[in-house]
Amino acid sequence: MWGSGGEGCRGRIHLALTGSARPLEEAAVFPPPTGPVPNVEQVRELDDSFFASDPFGYFRARIESLIVHAQGAQVDYGTALGDDYRRRLGSEPQHLATPSADARELQVVVDALSLRQHAAEALIRLWLAVLQTRTAPPGSVSLWATVADGETSMMKVLKAIAKTDGARDPHVVLALLLPRDVVPAFGMNEQLQQAVAVAEEWLVHAEKLLTRADLSFSGAHNKAKHGLAIRARADLRLDAVFEMPPHDEGTLPVSAMDGAIPIFDRPVLEYLMRPPCGGKGTQGLELVQLRLDAASLLVESTMLATVHAAVFHVAAARHAAWSTTVGAIPPYPTLPLGPTPTQLLGKAVTGMRFPVTDRPDGTPTTRPSGIGFNHGAFMPLVFDHEAHERLTFVDDRPVARPLPTEGPHPEDDFREGRAP
Repeated sequence: MWGSGGEGCRGRIHLALTGSARPLEEAAVFPPPTGPVPNVEQVRELDDSFFASDPFGYFRARIESLIVHAQGAQVDYGTALGDDYRRRLGSEPQHLATPSADARELQVVVDALSLRQHAAEALIRLWLAVLQTRTAPPGSVSLWATVADGETSMMKVLKAIAKTDGARDPHVVLALLLPRDVVPAFGMNEQLQQAVAVAEEWLVHAEKLLTRADLSFSGAHNKAKHGLAIRARADLRLDAVFEMPPHDEGTLPVSAMDGAIPIFDRPVLEYLMRPPCGGKGTQGLELVQLRLDAASLLVESTMLATVHAAVFHVAAARHAAWSTTVGAIPPYPTLPLGPTPTQLLGKAVTGMRFPVTDRPDGTPTTRPSGIGFNHGAFMPLVFDHEAHERLTFVDDRPVARPLPTEGPHPEDDFREGRAP
């Protein structure tokens, strides 16, 4: 193919177009604009390309890479990409720094958090786009352009979903989640009904992940992306006890922690942010600590990516029904029967927050310190900063006694967000 030189260029550019789904005589560099919105030919080109992608494969590859990395996979700087990287860097393998086991563990949990937030946002943005375009005549609107040119603010995206026709119609939701030839079996197939119910719960969970305000996951993700203004740590263990037993000055027997409720028993991500205003003016800075469980984060990512893959396939099949040039589209995933977000996450601790400054106008902050839980509860805490002491634990027994397995336990009240 031929192309004239651009501004500042002389002569002609020779382009060889390969891999097109169309005959060469029909193929062209992307069609030129004809107005403020993509025309039919552009819509076909755009969505032919978009639906040839494999977002589920991308998310699965990221999940798998984190698991392999956490399990100690070693880089080979003598072959393939490792060798190419080393040569371009101009270093010998023995001179390349190897991250410590702690750095590896922390990188995995931070990236698992970012991956989960990425999957949640991808799902919600795609969901809005399919809702907005579901009744559009074939070729009149590009789904790719709708996703890419949508609202930047996630709150505006969610408000747009709420206002879009069909958002709360169960028949519409079903048609966007299931292939057209599977929908008729829904009313007679209990497993299919369960799988769809689970998918819908993950859709709701995705919204919560993007909007939670007491402990902002989106804030953590953004602080990691923008400037790496975070600290990940694996050296913080925090437990709650409801009654401090008598103890010698400076020491505390290990048995005193029987019945203690773990708050931080996994790596923790710390970050500073100003919480969302919510119409109440700019808040002060807060220090937030999130408990990060790598396995749970990766399961969340998998479930969100699976729902995204289902919606993506249904949209791709709709496009393929009218485009004569579309290639193979990604297959429909197997919708799992579980876990639901509640089954996976339960009522464990999500994290803690601490006010650092008052508001910029000098007025006191209205957001107290406290602990947040996976089921959405938040328990405000008041700390007596004068009454604290440093203790050393003393092992007073050879074998730790297990926690009671029957009867009421203070943890039940604690996780429900009720102060003891």
